[in-house]
Amino acid sequence: KLTYVKNYLNVLKKLDQNVVFTAPANATYKDADLVWGSDWGVSFGDDYNSEAVLSVVSSNENVAKIGENNALVITGAGKTVLTATLEGNYMYNDWESKVTLTVAKKAFSITANDVSKKIGNEDPVLTYTLEGIEETDDLVVTLVREEGEALGEYDINVTYTMENAESYSITVNKGTFTIIDKLPQTITAPEKIELTYGDEAYTLEAVSDLEG
Repeated sequence: KLTYVKNYLNVLKKLDQNVVFTAPANATYKDADLVWGSDWGVSFGDDYNSEAVLSVVSSNENVAKIGENNALVITGAGKTVLTATLEGNYMYNDWESKVTLTVAKKAFSITANDVSKKIGNEDPVLTYTLEGIEETDDLVVTLVREEGEALGEYDINVTYTMENAESYSITVNKGTFTIIDKLPQTITAPEKIELTYGDEAYTLEAVSDLEG
C-alpha cells in the first residue's frame, strides 16, 4: 500500500545586494589622481556577496583609466562611463552601478611679452608668459614679430605645438614690439645720503637700467 504525502518546495527570491557606488560626475584634465576609498569608491551594507571580487572599469581610457590601487587617472578631456560590478550567488542578484564622468578641458594662456628697442639696434630676445599651466616639454612656443625697422609698433605673433592639445582650452595673446628713437631710462640713486659740513667732496653714484 502506497501512502502519498503532500509537501511544498519553497523557492526564495534572490536579494538585491546592498552596495553604493560613489564617483565624481565632473573633473578637469590634469587634475590629480582620485584616490579609491576617499575621493571615490563603494560602500557595503549588510547584504552583499562578500566572496565576490568588485570590478571597476572605464568605457573610455582616453578620458580616464583605472590605475594602481583603483586610483582614477584623468587622461584627457571628454566623457566616459565608470561601471562598478559585483557578481551575485545563490542568494544575491548581480549588482551593477554606472556613473558618467565628464572631464573639462584644462584652460591656460600664452601671452607674448611687450618689448622695445632703439631704432638701429638688434632685436632683443622675445619672451612669453604662461598662466594656468607650468612650463612643460610638451609645449613648444614660437614667437615672431612683424617685419619692419621703421619707428612704430609691430605685432608679436604666437604659435605653438602641444601634445594632447585637444584636452586644453588655450588662449593666445599677441604682444607689441615697439621701435623707438630713444629708449626710456630709469635712474636709481641712493635713497638717503648723510654728509657733515667739512667732509670731502662726495660723488653721487646712480644706476641706469640701460646698458652702456
